[in-house]
Amino acid sequence: MEVGNTPIVPVISMLDKEKTVYLKLENKNPSGTIKDRLAKYIILNNPDASGFVDTSIGNFAVSMSWFASLSDKKAFFLLYENINKEVVNKIRNFGGEIIYVNTEYFDRLSNQARIYAEQYGYLYCGQFKSHKFDEFYKNDIALEIKNQLPNVNKIVMIRGTGGIINGLMSSFADMNVQFYEPNITSNKFEVNTINKIEINANMINIDVDLIDKVQKYLIQRYGIKSGYAGAINTATAMQLAQSFNNKEVILTFVTDSI
Repeated sequence: MEVGNTPIVPVISMLDKEKTVYLKLENKNPSGTIKDRLAKYIILNNPDASGFVDTSIGNFAVSMSWFASLSDKKAFFLLYENINKEVVNKIRNFGGEIIYVNTEYFDRLSNQARIYAEQYGYLYCGQFKSHKFDEFYKNDIALEIKNQLPNVNKIVMIRGTGGIINGLMSSFADMNVQFYEPNITSNKFEVNTINKIEINANMINIDVDLIDKVQKYLIQRYGIKSGYAGAINTATAMQLAQSFNNKEVILTFVTDSI
């Protein structure tokens, strides 16, 4: 199954029918997440690795589990004990193995993943390592966007590990594209609390109640089965569109699936 080359579709804002935002449907990737891109890249570029280890808040673990199973390799993830159960089920269904760690500190969790990989002779992916995969995203998804939506001038993206948004910002540096990231903490999802990489993006405060409404709106009107992270992106883009005229071309990402 093909990874990448996902479509970009226009969507009418549920906040203002005169406003349109553009969604890149990364939920169309094989395992349903944007992290399929990185998972495929890591596995293809490390053919001698018998297994892979990392920590994750969801999508990367799902993607790595999927692609590792296709290559008859093992995938292990050190996770918080309170991680979303739907994510846990996806990881296990795709053949990934989970090791729960009782810690509130992400740096400690990441360090334990590295030690575990060294102990058992597996590859530590290090997706949260500062700027490690920026160049990959710059030459991957950023190029797709330039070909599909060359007039984009505003991009909304959850920070996550920082690699995607940093790669995009580097690629669009000479095109006067403004970047925005959601600022939200809810009981379902936390952004901007794990990765402390400095990112020069504008922060947009987003209403938690709007996220659930947008998620339902995308399904009912467009048949787009966005996960919670994608709904955060889309709600933020719709809210951002309220501040501009219809000439602005605002792009965001359905990064995950239900």
